[in-house]
Amino acid sequence: MTLLLGLFALPAQAVGTGWTLGAGLGNSAIWVGQQRNVDGLVVYCTDQPLAAPAVADSYSDGHRGGFVRHDGQSLPEAHNAAVSYLLHRWGSTTDRATAAAVQLAVWAFTSPNAQWGSTGMQAILQAAQLPAAVVDQARTMTEQSLRFAGPYRVDVAWLEPGLASVQVLGAAGVPVPGLGVRAEVGGAAQLGGAPSWVSAETPQTVAVARSSRQSAELRITLDAAPQPHLQWLEPSNPGAQRLFTQAVTGALSVAATLPTPAAVQMQVVTQTSQNRLAAGGALGDALQVSLANGAAWPRDLSSGAALGVRVDSTLWGPFDQPPVESDAVPVGSPTVGTVSTAVNGPGLYQTATLTVQKPGYYVWTETLNPAAQGPDGAAFLPWASRFGVASETTAVPWSPQLSTVLTAVQTSDGHALTDTLQILDTPAQPGPLTATLTLYGPLADRPTLSATIPPGAPVVRSVQVPAVNGTQVDLGVVDGIGCYTVVTALDAAATVNAVTSAFGEPSETFCRTAPVSSTSTTTTPVTEHPATAPHLPEPGPELAATGMVTSTGWLAVVGLGLLGTGLLPFAWHPASRRIARRRH
Repeated sequence: MTLLLGLFALPAQAVGTGWTLGAGLGNSAIWVGQQRNVDGLVVYCTDQPLAAPAVADSYSDGHRGGFVRHDGQSLPEAHNAAVSYLLHRWGSTTDRATAAAVQLAVWAFTSPNAQWGSTGMQAILQAAQLPAAVVDQARTMTEQSLRFAGPYRVDVAWLEPGLASVQVLGAAGVPVPGLGVRAEVGGAAQLGGAPSWVSAETPQTVAVARSSRQSAELRITLDAAPQPHLQWLEPSNPGAQRLFTQAVTGALSVAATLPTPAAVQMQVVTQTSQNRLAAGGALGDALQVSLANGAAWPRDLSSGAALGVRVDSTLWGPFDQPPVESDAVPVGSPTVGTVSTAVNGPGLYQTATLTVQKPGYYVWTETLNPAAQGPDGAAFLPWASRFGVASETTAVPWSPQLSTVLTAVQTSDGHALTDTLQILDTPAQPGPLTATLTLYGPLADRPTLSATIPPGAPVVRSVQVPAVNGTQVDLGVVDGIGCYTVVTALDAAATVNAVTSAFGEPSETFCRTAPVSSTSTTTTPVTEHPATAPHLPEPGPELAATGMVTSTGWLAVVGLGLLGTGLLPFAWHPASRRIARRRH
């Protein structure tokens, strides 16, 4: 708020003579009211019972400041201010009774022994024989001039962002009536009512309409605020009264910045569109928007239309583990992308979608940045959601690649079967997974590769084991003639899709063509160990591309030499890479 104060007074001037009576009341004994010279200058007398202006040869130029009576006594500052208000508000009247009341009030302030209730005032009233209403009016003027005397100040209070309460206050801190007030606006605003009025003892409301949220101010000015100073004339003849010409006034101005409507706090409840989603799917976010404390939605100050604001939604991921809730996004977090949603009021909004290509965990966060929204953004407070909120988290399960290798080893009871699990493309910590290996057989013919298990396929046994990469699963011993095949099923988990291998995978199929003698260890190739068996490397990462291994690895080599002899008691087939199909 700024304050401008100026003091203005009439310049010194030569005062003409030829005094006549102005507005007022009186008789042959006394005149109570204005005096007027040949130049039209209106004055009031100050020193009753001294002589009227006509007895003075001349009057000197105007004197300004605190009034000094003819006896040398200075008028108290409060009385100077009161007389200034009195002359400013009522001194220029043309009403006879009002002018008489003003003259009585002036004498009550400035004449020795003329205060209300004094013998001097009683003598004036007796001589003048004024109507009682005039005397009462003069008393009221005196009281009000003291009550409403300056110095003045202007108080501007904002009742709401477009309505101001304006009061002119005097030295006593009470509202002052009777002073001219003018209002104007600067900046992005328009005045909504009358630009000027006369002050009253009740506040004046001033409507101001903003055209935008840019800076604007309301300026209130009193062009003629009475100052605690007076202007008077001194006679050349000391027996004549001194004369008040007019009040000394100055400009008083105050500027009040228009308050910007309070920014509102947005509240957003969010929910990811899918808590679980297959890789390659589209993921969005739902935004339930409201305002805190039941606030009204901000509107354009010119058109009244609801303001629009942009909420930015970022999808973070993939992560190997569920994200931990926190105030801020961890540094270095991977992102899928950011989408923006235009919001123009409370309600439910749906973001655009983003495609997730890789398995893992994904989580949404939202932000509202007013600084990036232009001038209207100032209507909103900044807002950001927390990171890692459960309702904003989506799991895209891994689809493991399941490779198994069946090994058959001849024993005295038949052939012992062992399967080795190879589980690829799982998270670093997939959690507990379970694999079920089912051995089918004996089958009359080598099974045809099929995604489904033929109805009625005989089951030898099922074995359930923890699905750990590299696990060797003992499927027991088979001794029947026919073909056997293994189907492996990986159960679904929170982060892993269910996977089942095909029926009849060549690398998981073993055909037994003749029984093994339980007593002979010398007549079959399985028990005839060569002096130097060829060395085969242990299964490693390439197991996914190897086939069935028999008799601990060397039987396959021996079998190659016996194929033409008719001595080989079982048949086997070369390996082929087997990748399990995902179950739907």
